[in-house]
Amino acid sequence: MRRSRSAVVIYFLVTFCKEFICQEQNVFPPTSFSEVPNGDMYQAEGSNKVLTCKTSSLPTPEYGWLKNDQYITNFSTTGYQFRFTNTKRNDTGYYRCEARNTLGALLSAPAVVTVAYMDDFENSSHIFNMSISSGQAIVLPMPPVKSVPFPKSISWTRNQIPLSVYDPRYQISIDGALVLLDQTTTDSNKIYHVTATNTHSAGLEMLGPQYHVTVTESGLTAVPASIVVGPKNVTVVQDVGDSIKLECICNARPLSSLIVRWFRMVNGVKTEVVDSIDFLLPVSEKNRTLTIKNYKPSHSGLYICEAMLLGDSKPVTANATLEVHGEYLCGVLRKLGIMHVRKVSSQISLCSLHRLIRDDT
Repeated sequence: MRRSRSAVVIYFLVTFCKEFICQEQNVFPPTSFSEVPNGDMYQAEGSNKVLTCKTSSLPTPEYGWLKNDQYITNFSTTGYQFRFTNTKRNDTGYYRCEARNTLGALLSAPAVVTVAYMDDFENSSHIFNMSISSGQAIVLPMPPVKSVPFPKSISWTRNQIPLSVYDPRYQISIDGALVLLDQTTTDSNKIYHVTATNTHSAGLEMLGPQYHVTVTESGLTAVPASIVVGPKNVTVVQDVGDSIKLECICNARPLSSLIVRWFRMVNGVKTEVVDSIDFLLPVSEKNRTLTIKNYKPSHSGLYICEAMLLGDSKPVTANATLEVHGEYLCGVLRKLGIMHVRKVSSQISLCSLHRLIRDDT
């Protein structure tokens, strides 16, 4: 009976403390973070990283961690750090810290962690034999490579000598392919190699397979204009300060007489695109690329590339659609906690507050 009375007394004292005495103490839940997890950057595969999350509260807060909204740690007062040791590819994701005590809980904004890596090119030891007639063009495709992010630096060599960026007969496409234009028999029996570098993965560099190109004489002194690599459809979310590039790689003989022009449909009217605040057309590239600067929804629409030889009356054309979504979508993505999107077409961008995780695997 005494034990029962003692239990009642203890319960009364605890309840009394909670209801009256403890109210006079400065107890409070976690309301803001003094340090939040830092993400939104690439981590080289095999590297180490620490995410830190700190707040103040009374009672002392416990910390727990979530990956892609799933709990991955138990709560503890010392768990304010999450450590990555020898990062692996499946560590990629968005991480949140939750701080809590008996009075409430606080959830941090997501921190994106993207593990950067690059594998060997597929068929890296293979020799591809290709042939064309003089005056024609040929595309040496960028071999498939698993890389996150997509290699920032792509270069090509011919017989182990870097190709000149000033030679208009050699163009590297947005996707990294090498386009050989207006080839002659002196270009025959050459070996081409591609090298890709992932600057976010400790400068990892990979050498691709060999392309052996043979050029036979066609006897043609003039070749009409043709579009070898045309612009591709692009869907993006408005990203302040960013730009989009469309390309139109064309062949003809002679190349010096090739004329390339860009147009866009504005309110149903075909309007020529000229160098301006919004558009960049490098003269050195003879309008091969069209860069849309600081793109916004008003830039959406149909873009047309036209190519012809000087003196021709009818051009060859290729077109692509640009679709730019407004910044309002960024707020929706943030509310939903969506931190990555899959590639819709040739290029895609996410709001400046978020890191794009390209799904190239």
